[in-house]
Amino acid sequence: MSKKRDYKDEYKKFQSSTKSKKYRAELNKYNRKKGTYGNGDGKDASHKGGKIVGFESQSKNRGRAEKSRLKKEAVLNENPAVIATAARMAIQNAKGKKVSVNTARQSSYASKDPSAHKKAKSIFQRIKDKFSKKKDDKPKKKSAPTTAADFRRRRRGESINENDKVKVLKLLIKRGNNPKDAKKDVEKLYNKVSKIYKNASNSKKAEIISTLSAKMESVNEANNIDKIKDIVKKKQFKRIGGVIIDMQTANAIMQVHKALSGANKKKYEKLSISKMASIAYKLIKW
Repeated sequence: MSKKRDYKDEYKKFQSSTKSKKYRAELNKYNRKKGTYGNGDGKDASHKGGKIVGFESQSKNRGRAEKSRLKKEAVLNENPAVIATAARMAIQNAKGKKVSVNTARQSSYASKDPSAHKKAKSIFQRIKDKFSKKKDDKPKKKSAPTTAADFRRRRRGESINENDKVKVLKLLIKRGNNPKDAKKDVEKLYNKVSKIYKNASNSKKAEIISTLSAKMESVNEANNIDKIKDIVKKKQFKRIGGVIIDMQTANAIMQVHKALSGANKKKYEKLSISKMASIAYKLIKW
């Protein structure tokens, strides 16, 4: 036999939630506006689709809400994933034996071992809550602008963003960056930097973008040697940094790289792939 529900306790919990308080405040406001607040007419202002649509009898309105709650509860209780999870989990009963949470939570088990039954019900509730959150916590979509004011605000925000981009680009060029490369860096990194460093000035953003670009370039250049080694190993040509490197060029670059040591080797690795090839052909006699 199922446990008797405490309706007063359920109602108290329901009424104390932030969502319910807001919901009730909207209904009371609507009743006052219509002049029906506290008149004892036995009717409730009714919500449908998130909007107040008029009045209907209390029994019909509250019965629908209860039906919805029971339906949601039934879905969770009957959810195969919830039950399967509970069946896999085990607790220790009074006799020291392992019993599944799904078995111990049943009302029929309460008389056998009240303590295990209570513990199993608590664990099962946590499992239901977990699955409920997975279902309900869907990412909210950004609402599209619906009014002229919304469009103006969005366009103004985009305009400010574009103006800042231009300012950051000018600051990068002023710092000595190549205009073409600076433009690529801004397009690639500006949004990411702005999101992470929201309150940073344009000057600071330019500095961060310049630093990130240098690090990325350094990593790419350091990897060039590995790519050239791969060409020699596989005896195939490959495009590196927009330049096609064949077997002969790759061998020349590797010969120079092996001949260098210490700081000179590091300097050579930092060169662009075309510069590396140019130096290699100048130094090696074929």
